[in-house]
Amino acid sequence: MQKTVFFSLFTAISFSMSAQCTDIEGFKRDFCIESKNLQGATAQYQMGLDFFYIKTPHIPTFTKLPAKTQGQDMNVYLYQVANLNDKTLNASDMLFVIEAANAFQNFEKEVAAKIMAEYAKTVTTNKRTAENLATLATSNKTASGLGYEIIKKGTGIHAKAGQKVKVHYRGYLADGTIFDGSFERGQPFEFPLGQGRVIKGWDEGIAMLNVGDHAVLRIPANLGYGAQAMGKIPSNSELIFEVILMGAE
Repeated sequence: MQKTVFFSLFTAISFSMSAQCTDIEGFKRDFCIESKNLQGATAQYQMGLDFFYIKTPHIPTFTKLPAKTQGQDMNVYLYQVANLNDKTLNASDMLFVIEAANAFQNFEKEVAAKIMAEYAKTVTTNKRTAENLATLATSNKTASGLGYEIIKKGTGIHAKAGQKVKVHYRGYLADGTIFDGSFERGQPFEFPLGQGRVIKGWDEGIAMLNVGDHAVLRIPANLGYGAQAMGKIPSNSELIFEVILMGAE
């Protein structure tokens, strides 16, 4: 929005890059990778868990290791792994841990993007009415007067100033008139957060969200376009946005 103007798809997603993914008792894997550099080394993951299993020529049985969290420094993570295993892993194993951790994080991002894209499709086909919108984002207000309400919580990282964010949105006037939106175009809007590239209500509102959050923002005129008319938007208009934060990096 420029100044000029996990539902359960997950159950159907499973991925394997290896023919050597041996079943682990009591463990339902969603992702398995075989090392490109260490023949016979495999790692297996289950979405939503904070650990994964690896098996290498040096370690004949599966060993549980902590998963690298999003944004965690790799050196800190490897120090954690090394201390946890007390020399169980040799140098080659540790290189595979790097390969496996990076592969799994990329896989998580791909899965999350697919789930959010499917969820956005449901929002596209279910437009909110003026009556419905009038009941939203009225109880939560910031000091600036921005109203907000989280319709559905996401599980991704929190948006921060300076990041490039991707936002699907639909903009309404107070009477329910839709004046703009990205859902029907099928392409989220991208902008650098906190840089003044969008109206103040967006910079403030999007900065409150996590990736995957579906929210409504009620933006008073002073945080929108003020006394300036903008296309279909009359002067001094309150704006209501239905938004989904699709990404932040």
